[in-house]
Parts: sequence; C-alpha cells; structure tokens
Amino acid sequence: MNFYQGLVLRLEEALGQRSVAWRTKTLTRGIMGGFALLGLIYVLTFAMDEFAHSQMERIDEFELALKTAEVNYVQVRRDEKNFYLPFKLDKPRYLKQHDEQTKKLLKSIDEVIALSPDEASTAKAKEMQQAVKLYKEKFDISAKKILEAGFNEEHGLHKVMRTAIRELESKLPNNANELEISILKLRKIEKDFIQREDIKYKQEHTAERAGFGTALSRLNPANKDEINTLFSQYTQAFDAYVDAQLAARQAEKEANKASDKPEEVLETLTKVALSAIDSQESFDKMLSNTSVAIFTLVLIGIALILTLMVTLIAKGIRQPVEHLHNTVEALANGEDVRTDMEQPDELGELGRSFDRMIEERNAVQQGIIDENEKLNDAVLNLLQAVAILARKDLTHKVPVTEDVTGPVADALNLLSSETAKVLQRVSDLSADVTQASLLVKEQSDEVMGIAEKESEEVEKASKALTTAADSMTKIAAVARSANQSAEHAMKTTRQAMESVNTTVSGINNTRETIRETEKRIKRLGERSQEISLAVNLINSISERTHILALNASMHAASAGEAGRGFAVVADEVQRLAENARQATQQISSLVHNIQADTAETMSAMNQAIEQVVAGSRLAEQAGQQMEVTEQNTAQLVKAVQQIAVASEAQVRVNRDLVVRAEAINASTQYTNAKLKEQSLQTHSLVEYARGLLSAVRVFKLPD
Repeated sequence: MNFYQGLVLRLEEALGQRSVAWRTKTLTRGIMGGFALLGLIYVLTFAMDEFAHSQMERIDEFELALKTAEVNYVQVRRDEKNFYLPFKLDKPRYLKQHDEQTKKLLKSIDEVIALSPDEASTAKAKEMQQAVKLYKEKFDISAKKILEAGFNEEHGLHKVMRTAIRELESKLPNNANELEISILKLRKIEKDFIQREDIKYKQEHTAERAGFGTALSRLNPANKDEINTLFSQYTQAFDAYVDAQLAARQAEKEANKASDKPEEVLETLTKVALSAIDSQESFDKMLSNTSVAIFTLVLIGIALILTLMVTLIAKGIRQPVEHLHNTVEALANGEDVRTDMEQPDELGELGRSFDRMIEERNAVQQGIIDENEKLNDAVLNLLQAVAILARKDLTHKVPVTEDVTGPVADALNLLSSETAKVLQRVSDLSADVTQASLLVKEQSDEVMGIAEKESEEVEKASKALTTAADSMTKIAAVARSANQSAEHAMKTTRQAMESVNTTVSGINNTRETIRETEKRIKRLGERSQEISLAVNLINSISERTHILALNASMHAASAGEAGRGFAVVADEVQRLAENARQATQQISSLVHNIQADTAETMSAMNQAIEQVVAGSRLAEQAGQQMEVTEQNTAQLVKAVQQIAVASEAQVRVNRDLVVRAEAINASTQYTNAKLKEQSLQTHSLVEYARGLLSAVRVFKLPD
C-alpha cells in the first residue's frame, strides 16, 4: 500500500463518520475556492493584458502622431515649392498656407514629444522641433526678400524699377538714339539677371551705366537733370532688386539645408516606433503564453482535487442510495420488505421514514378495500334504476341510501321528475307550433302570388322607362351636336368678322401708303422740275463754252505756229462743250419723260385711292352685317345650349328612374325569393313540429 492509497482510506473513514450535508458543504467550499483562485488568476491576467494594451495604444498614438507630423511636413514643403515657382502668382496665399501648416507641424511635434516611449525619442523629437523652427526662420527671410524684390512687374522693387525706366524712356528727346540704345542694353542685362540671377550681370549693368552717362553728356538735353534723377532711381532700384534676389536665394538654400534635418529625425523616430511596436508585440505574445500556461496548470490542479473529493463523497453516498433503490424495486414487484437502515446520517433517517410510510400505506389500503365493497353495492342499485329510466319510463323512483350514492339517487329522481314536466310542456307546444305553421304557410302562399304580380308590373314599368331614357339620350345627343354646330358657326362668323376687320385695317393702311406715295411722287415731280432748270443752266453754260472755244481756236489760228498747242486745247474744250450740250438734251428728254410718267402715276394713284375708299366702305358694311350675324348666332347658341342642358338633365332623371325601377324590380324579386324560402322553411317547421310531437310521445309520462 502506497502513500496515496493510505490517504484515500483515511479520507474515506473520516468522510464516513460525517453527514451528507457536511460532505456536500465541503465539496461546495472546495468548488468555490477553486473558482475564487481562477478569478484571482483571471484578474491578474486581465490587469497584465490591460497594461500591455495601454502600452500598445500609446505606441500606436506615437506612430499616428509621427504620421501626422510627416504629412504636415510634406504639406509645408509643398507650399514652399508653390511659393518659389515663378508662374504661381498668388504668393501671399501660399505664404499664409505655409505659416498655417508650419503651426500644425509644430503642434504635431509637441504631440510626438508627449507620446515618446523613451528619453531618446523625446530628445530626437525636440531636435526635430528646433530644426523646423530654424527652417521656418530661413524660409521667412527668403520669402520676405522675394516679396521685397517683387515676384513680377506689379510688385516690390521690380515694379519701382519698371516704373522708373518707363518714365525715363518717356522723358528722352526725339533724336536721342544713343540713349535709347544704352537703355535697351541696360534692360537686356536686367532681363538676363532676372532669368539667371548671376552677379556678373550686375557688373555688366554698372559698366553700361557709364556709357549712358557719356551719351547723355554729349547730347546735353534741356531736361538733363530730370533724366539723371530718373536714371539714378532706376539704377538704385535695380541694385536693391539684385541684392534682395541674391539674399532670397541664399536664404532659400539655407532653408533647404535646414529642411534636411527634420526628414532625418522623422525617419529615425519612425524606426524607433516600429521597433517599439515589435518589442511590445513580442512582450504581449510572451505574456499571453505565460497567462495561458498558468491558467491551464491551475485548472488541472483544481480538477484533480475536485475529482478526488467528488469520488470520495460519491462513494459514501452511493451505497445507501443503492440499498434504497433495491428496496423500492422489491416493493414495486409486490414484496413486503423494509430498508432497516440504522446509520446516523440523513440517508439513514430517510430509510427509516420510508419504512414508516410503507406501514401507513398498508393500513390505508385495507380501509379503502372495505369502502369499495360498500360502494359497489350502492352503484349496482343505481345502475338498475338508470336502466329503467333508459327504457323511457319516467314514473320510476330510485331508492335513496345514506352512503355517497344517496345524493346521486336523489339527483336522478329530481332529474326524471323535471324532465317529465318539460316533455309534457314540449308536447303541448309542439301541437300549437304545428297549427301556427300551417296558418303561416297559407299566408306565405298568398303573399307570394301578390309579389309575383307586382314584380311583373315593375318589370313592365322598368322597360318603359328604359325606352324613354334611350329616347331622351338620343335627343340630348342631337342637342349637343346642334350646340357644337352652332358654336362652330359662331366661331366661323367671329373669324370672318375678324378677317373683315383685318381687311378694313389693311385697306386703310394701303390708303395711307398710297397717299404717302402720292406725296413722294409730287415731290419727285418738283425735283424733276428743279433738275430741268439745272439742265437748262448747264446747256447755257455749254453753249457759251462752245462759243468761247471757237473764239479761242480762231485766235490760235491767227497766232500761227505758236498757237498750235492752244488750238488743240480749244478743240478739246469745244468737243467737251458739244458733248455736254448733247448730254443736257438727253437729260432734258429724260426729265420730260419722268414728268409725264409722274402725271400718269398721280392719276392712277387718285383712282386707286377712290377704289380703296369704296372697298373700305364695303368692308365696313360687311363687318357690321357680320356683327349682327354673330349676335344672332350667339342667341341661337344660348338657346341650343339651354336645350342641351335641359335634355341632359332629363336624361339623368330618366336614368335615375330606370335605376330606381331596376332596384324596385330587384327588391321585388329578392322579396319573392325570400317568400319562397320562407314557404319552404314554414313547411320544414311543420314537419319539425310533427316530428318533435312524435318524439315526445314515446316517453311514459305521469298523469
């Protein structure tokens, strides 16, 4: 025998001397202790898991803050590039966006510092913060210089320089070619510097200024002092522009150099965050494995202890329970046995109580047997009395005893007595119902005959009303057609009257047009007379010219060789005068023809005006007659509409009458059907009354 077996035997002896309640309580305490231990381990595991989860969340927040800082930094550099691009003209907007994004970047760096997992990360984040501030300082210097210089011709020193050179060009004298060439060279050097931003162009610009001074000294214009002042303003603006641009580029280079540091720090911090995440994940995995191992070991230990306790307690309870079970099965098989359990625990008390219950049950069972024999005799008496009553003999009385069947016998006697009274009353009523049903059947037959005659009359009236309704419907249709025709005639008359009015208006317009044309033709005749006067004047001039030309040719002929050239001219003038005279004769003939045609046109116009006036009068008379016709047609339309409305109303009335007649006919048919059904029901009622009377007379009733 080993130690474990000895321990089990000693535990069995100890448990055997204890009650079942004590053993159950001990088992319950063991189970509760095991669950308490499990709960403690779970709480510790949960606390460790929460700690690890909070560390992981902090690292995630640190990584998110790094991502936010990286995004803000990229946006800052994007706004910087947009500001430096020459074709981006909205410089102030990008500068403002750069300031806002820089503030966001510094704020996100503050969050990175607050969430840093160690001192080294905090130091790196602070180093990045200082680098961003240095970058911002250099960028602000560069932006200030760019804005000072001007990012196009409309801003800053660039605008001052451009205004001064343009005003200088406007003040140059007209013949100052050397000065204009010198200014063109200066502006070319200025353009080269704006494109390339090289300091050598400033030296070339300074050298070219001497050439401009030399040329100005040789020319010595009246406004030399003003030109010198404007030139000095231009050169000073150019020098300041060059210095600002060079300073801006230097500051830009320093800002770009300073921007490299935040990128390096961001990359370092990102590596730190990734390393912290890996470490935390490894720690979480190790912690999870440890928790699972501890939890598993504790569960196994508790399971072993509980198994041992349950086995011992079950062994102490199983034997008495099996003895009780065997006793119950023996009693079920009809054996008279007892448990005879003497042990002092709850199961022994249960066995003794079970034995007492068996003794009491046997005594009660013997008393029940005696009562059953007495009850059987009484029940046989009741069955005999019920058999007599079942043979429809309600005059028999059941004997009443003092046992439990006495009330039942008394109740059966009362039931038979009351049933006899009811059946006697039913027999009398059945005879009365039979006579009443016969009378109702005769009256129903009479009502059915009357209803059939009424149905035939209503059907004839309905057919007549239907015929009348169809006639009125046709009348209403004819009235509507007449109404439509009248409305169409009135509409046609109105359109004809409008056409006549339009014709009258057109004739009046034509008359006014003809009158205007007559006035213009009169003015044309007057202008032709004026042309005739002008033509006569030209003809007179040409005749005089012809005479002068003849005189001139005669003088030229008398002058001999010296006047030959003048003779040629005189001949040409004479020929020209002859042509002018012929042309004036043609014009005069044309003007005479125009005057004749104008007179004929005037006569035709007058005749046309008279005809238009006559046509206008006829059109007005036609319009008046059309108006009278329209009024008569309107009255006719109103009358036809009244007839149509009245016809439609009569149609509706006839339709209502037809519907009512059909409803009366349907109601009459329904009444006739119901009367037939009532007749059938009355016949059935007579048969039922006779059957009821026959059924009641089967019973033997007391007198």
